Amino acid sequence: MNEREEMFYSQRRRWPLFWVIPLFVGFTWVPFLAQGAEKDSDPVKTHLEFLGYQCDVVDQGLRARHATKVHIVINSMRGGILFQTGFPGKGDHKEDLPRLTIIQDLNKKAWIARFYWTSDGNLFVEAWMPGLYEKTRFATFHEAWEHDIQILRDTYPTLKAYLAE
Repeated sequence: MNEREEMFYSQRRRWPLFWVIPLFVGFTWVPFLAQGAEKDSDPVKTHLEFLGYQCDVVDQGLRARHATKVHIVINSMRGGILFQTGFPGKGDHKEDLPRLTIIQDLNKKAWIARFYWTSDGNLFVEAWMPGLYEKTRFATFHEAWEHDIQILRDTYPTLKAYLAE
């Protein structure tokens, strides 16, 4: 065998080794990286975490908690995004006029939220944004939600008689 043939055959023996290393890295690192990407693939969660919420998945959906804001449960519903929050009532759920008037006034002032009493006497707030997440639309939706929640805070002295402490 001459020198040239010898070099060809020695390189040919190394050729499989050249492919073993990238395949090893591909099989070990790519699934790991994909797992990390899967964790952060929810843009709603990422957006809310950027705003200071602590998010975790619960049976009801994505729960977003904040130190100074109302906690929210977020779900996908009917081709859109649903925000929900609730406050325990005192349990006397008789439908008296002052209680209904408060809800009616809240709903008149709200931009996107709907306020209602449950049959158990609890207060619930919901808002629905049609369509999938898009950064600017979601930011506008969240601002409107915060506006409506501020209306609720301003009404708290009147609501206090109907809510559990």
